[in-house]
Amino acid sequence: MSLYDYLQRKKEEEREAALKAEKEAHKCNGCVWGSWAGNKYVCMFRSCIKKE
Repeated sequence: MSLYDYLQRKKEEEREAALKAEKEAHKCNGCVWGSWAGNKYVCMFRSCIKKE
């Protein structure tokens, strides 16, 4: 394996980790508009609208 291949693979792993973190960043926890779907709580809106 060359250095170029290693760097490409590392870059891809970082990109996948960033996408995963971005998805996890928008979890609704206790939002009045959300509901439980399996073992996670999801909001019915694209952006969470929490009751203030």
